[in-house]
Amino acid sequence: MNDQLTIFSRNDEQNQNLARSQELPKTELIKIENREGKETVNARDLHEFLESRQEFANWITSRIETYGFIFGIDFLTILSKSNGGRPSKEFYISIDMAKELSMVERNQKGRQIRKWFIDRDNKLKSIESKLPATFAEALQLAADQALKIEQQAGQLEQAKPAIYFHEKVGDSSGLHTVAEVAKMLGTGRNRLFEKLRNENILRDNNEPYQRYIESGYFEVKENPCNEHVNAQTFVTAKGLQWLQGRG
Repeated sequence: MNDQLTIFSRNDEQNQNLARSQELPKTELIKIENREGKETVNARDLHEFLESRQEFANWITSRIETYGFIFGIDFLTILSKSNGGRPSKEFYISIDMAKELSMVERNQKGRQIRKWFIDRDNKLKSIESKLPATFAEALQLAADQALKIEQQAGQLEQAKPAIYFHEKVGDSSGLHTVAEVAKMLGTGRNRLFEKLRNENILRDNNEPYQRYIESGYFEVKENPCNEHVNAQTFVTAKGLQWLQGRG
């Protein structure tokens, strides 16, 4: 049990990240990057998406000054690698800052990506509300899942006879002799005849009573043999299912 708890604890964060990735929209308007434990976007990418006519350096600087964004909270900066020239400064901004910059751009592209950010946030909140918030909740979730799996396994085990029977006769539309039916039901021919007679389904001559023929469970075929005519009882596909249900 302790080993299971340890494994669950170690994988909890990975499972939550996986759940997020599977349920978030597949189409991204802009790349989301994790920087110092926070979701961010590259301000240069946002500037390009917004189709701003202002030069990037002036655009980001004026936005920071005008709206009072704070370094280390709303954004961080990183010097990009250079191929011999002067390295450029990259601004990685928080999702909230990105939404505000999109709104103040006052164009269709800004409204589009701001809505995308908001929809994404709502989806994340919905996902996180389904995830355990504490270790105790995680343990309860693991226990509930284990119980559900155990119940499903039990239901499958109980359904095996019906599944086997369906595989044997579920798609059948023809007639079967009583001997064939007995084999499918896991019994003997004579024992099945005796059972059906005792239950007043068959007469003493092993022919079904008329009401069971009319119900579509049996058919009787006459086979000429020399100077005699032998009647043989056959079970229909409907009759097979009916007999199996009677146990």
